Amino acid sequence: MADSTVTIQLPADASADLISRIKATFPDALIAESATAHDAIAQTPSVESLITQAVAAAPDLPAKFSEWWAGLGGGTWPLVLLAFALIGAYAVEFVARVVFARTAGDLLQGEPFTARAPRGLRWSITEALALFLFFVATLAIANILAAGNEPLVAAIRLVLSAAVFARVQYMLIIGLSAPNAPGRRLMGFTDAEAAMVARMGLYLVVAGGLFICARAVIFQSTAGGDAGVIGRIAFLAGNSFMTAWFFWRTGTALHDLTQRSLGNSAMAQSKWLRLLSTNLSSFYIGVVLLDFLIKAAGLVGALGSDATNASGSTITTLVLTPLAIAGLRVWQGEADAEGRKGLSAGVFALAEGMVMVAGGVILMRAWGLDPFAPTAASGIGRILPGLVEAAVSVVVGVALWRVSAAFLTQTKKAELDAIMDEEVDRSRTRLETVLPILRNFVFVAIGVITVMAALSALGVNIAPLLASAGVLGLAIGFGAQKLVGDIIAGLFYVYEDAFRIGEYIETGKGKGTVERISLRSAILRHHRGPLFTIPFSEMGTIQNHSRDWVKIKFTFAVPATVDLEMVRKAVKKVGEALELDPELNGKFIEPLKSQGALGIKGRSYEIGCKFTTRPGEQFLVRRKVYAALQKALKEKNIDLFAPQLTIATDDPLQPLATAP
Repeated sequence: MADSTVTIQLPADASADLISRIKATFPDALIAESATAHDAIAQTPSVESLITQAVAAAPDLPAKFSEWWAGLGGGTWPLVLLAFALIGAYAVEFVARVVFARTAGDLLQGEPFTARAPRGLRWSITEALALFLFFVATLAIANILAAGNEPLVAAIRLVLSAAVFARVQYMLIIGLSAPNAPGRRLMGFTDAEAAMVARMGLYLVVAGGLFICARAVIFQSTAGGDAGVIGRIAFLAGNSFMTAWFFWRTGTALHDLTQRSLGNSAMAQSKWLRLLSTNLSSFYIGVVLLDFLIKAAGLVGALGSDATNASGSTITTLVLTPLAIAGLRVWQGEADAEGRKGLSAGVFALAEGMVMVAGGVILMRAWGLDPFAPTAASGIGRILPGLVEAAVSVVVGVALWRVSAAFLTQTKKAELDAIMDEEVDRSRTRLETVLPILRNFVFVAIGVITVMAALSALGVNIAPLLASAGVLGLAIGFGAQKLVGDIIAGLFYVYEDAFRIGEYIETGKGKGTVERISLRSAILRHHRGPLFTIPFSEMGTIQNHSRDWVKIKFTFAVPATVDLEMVRKAVKKVGEALELDPELNGKFIEPLKSQGALGIKGRSYEIGCKFTTRPGEQFLVRRKVYAALQKALKEKNIDLFAPQLTIATDDPLQPLATAP
């Protein structure tokens, strides 16, 4: 009979009671395994014991440091060599800075982002090159002077790496704030904010650089042992304190930056974003504290090196990602103010989305989740590549929509209003009518394509969805003939330019000013306030009262004894005077004219008048015409004719009385 084996695997945090009960149930087969697991748990050192061990080993630090220093050569020689290497490297860096001197444009005030960005990029490249030359020159000089002393060269390389890391931080701060060069300032700080951020950044980098160098020296002198753990934790605490102090002092500038980045957008109304922008410095201080706790736990051995390394990448990502997004939004606002709302909207949307995706990828890789791995054994790792690809699809879709929305929005309305040209105004109003329909269509098309691409990236088979969409579309086509009729009628109305946004029209179902046009209906606002939503197929014949011009005709009566030529001349003078009225400038197409006597009614003549104005201006012009005519006729002593009723008191049936 064949032997069989049953294996029971317990979780790492299994309780002692559970292990005891399993031992009692399976006294033979699993005693060894259970004992091993229990012993492993029992042998795991506690945080208190790790700290106690580090404190106990701390007195050995001076001796280990002295031994390490003697291995470097002892005395002052390592410091002299480092000083010579730094002096020579700074000389090389100085020459590089002279060659790549800053341009005069760096000092200009009020420069747009499109002018500042190239200067900022040029400055960053030259600074990075100068810093690289400084690093290479320091190592080269150290290798020459050390004459084969590899421990000394290794120590200089370690200290130099820490110093260069601090200088890279300062280069990033100065590159964004540029306190003395507003012409290349990349971040949206004011001059005062930029000066304050740069000053606090200098304090942070100097103190932080010293702390980092000291930690590096202790690590190398103790070979990573327990003797230097307390010292490294102390210098880590100092560095974390300086970083938290930097974010506390720059909190106002960061808050103002986020407010400018949100602007008047819909995101600015989110209470969570408002809360985050108000307490951004507190958020960063909390992140720095979390980083210190994780790294300190890693130094005493409570956490593995993977968690400690992941903490650094995580904290850096959490700090830089919001700042990068805020900067991109400020730059987009400046680009929009310059009138570049087309392609720039998509570029900034793409950049903003890629920053978010890159931040997510960095966080996943920091914690051991590779989203670009071809295969994953199990768990969430199997869906990470699809999630990243779907996120990229959404980012590209949003970028395309922002570009399309920018081009399909009346961005140049103010410019067109400044040009007093009737044809331009007609084109503008027609665009305002057509663009909303195109914008809705493009939004639906991009949205559907983006969703399909994202689902496909996640591994969803979209072929059945496409087939179902085709069947659904056919069913809608048969079952919604009225809807199709509305859409087709609307397309013809728009094609024939029957009406536009803002025009006053009259249909068989209602009348009013066209406020909005959708795919199936037009929304009219009656002059008394009611809102009519009329499907296109029910509109029928349309009377457009706002197209091209409006001719107003009216009459008034004068007594038969009035000189008609004098009336004609008075009306003509009124028309000439109204054309010179600044309030009516540009509103007349044809001035007020008299048509002469149009008819005779009893003892009066009917005088006809007419004038032509632009659509919508006839009401103001008519009021001004009536007032001016009243004044002119009064000056000529011409009274308007009013019918009179005469009542005779004599009885017509009685003979006339004879005189006595």
